[in-house]
Amino acid sequence: MTPPQSTATIGTAATACIIVVSALGGCGDDDDATTTDATTTTSTSAGGNGAGGPTTTAATGGAGGTGGAPPECTTDAECTDPTQAKCDAGTCVACDASPQCEGLAATPVCATSGARAGTCVACTLTEAGSCTASQTCNLLDETCADVAAMSVDTCGACSNDAQCVADHRCVPMDFPVGTAHGFYCLELPNPACTQPYSVFLNEPSLNGEAATNYCGIDEDNATCEAVTALLEGWVCSGTDGMCSPDGVVPEEPVAGALCRQVGSIADQCTYACASAVNCLIGPPGNTCGDTPGPSGPPNWCGG
Repeated sequence: MTPPQSTATIGTAATACIIVVSALGGCGDDDDATTTDATTTTSTSAGGNGAGGPTTTAATGGAGGTGGAPPECTTDAECTDPTQAKCDAGTCVACDASPQCEGLAATPVCATSGARAGTCVACTLTEAGSCTASQTCNLLDETCADVAAMSVDTCGACSNDAQCVADHRCVPMDFPVGTAHGFYCLELPNPACTQPYSVFLNEPSLNGEAATNYCGIDEDNATCEAVTALLEGWVCSGTDGMCSPDGVVPEEPVAGALCRQVGSIADQCTYACASAVNCLIGPPGNTCGDTPGPSGPPNWCGG
């Protein structure tokens, strides 16, 4: 006869049975029972000397996903590359409006045309950007130039119409014809031109003014630099294309310059000419010849 179980023992067994029966649908003499769900495994087994208690084991869940990479940006201010200053759907891309460049102090303007379109630059034709009152925008590279407005005279190099003195514009020039040489301030005829700027050049201005006639020079024979050297009395030591403003300052390259005697003065920087009309108004640089000195060609102003 089996001895009676205590109330505590009966309660423990009943609890185990309740846990197991939810999964197996029964309880009693089954020797082994195991239940498994997504998170818990419960086992009961009959031991040699008594019923074993339930064993619960937590299942190991799968590894969680890492999620997508965070966006590169949420505002334009987080895009600090001038070539990619606009935040578009979490990615920094090329700008298409100046407000996208406002966080870049040195390049606060968006170039919307030309070679740098989509890039934040210092200035453009229509926006002064970061240029100060004493500067003008260099339209060739869209940077601020230390050149004041209306400060560049005839045949001076320029990068903006605004840099030229009144009635002048910044126009392209060649040397020789067909080979680009740069941009220079040239005067509009009023109504005609004066020497040595006696050749009409029909060109558009750098700022986009329609092509019209300007008072220029013979681009096959001379450059603005060489004409200016003769006008200002620059000197040389015998080598064409090398001049000094006073013979003390080291010589520097001057495109198109010839080292010749001008009138009675030796070792002067001058330039080639086709006619005296290409030369200066008064002596000694108002003639066009090939003596004294090495006979031409070419003829030169003052020869």
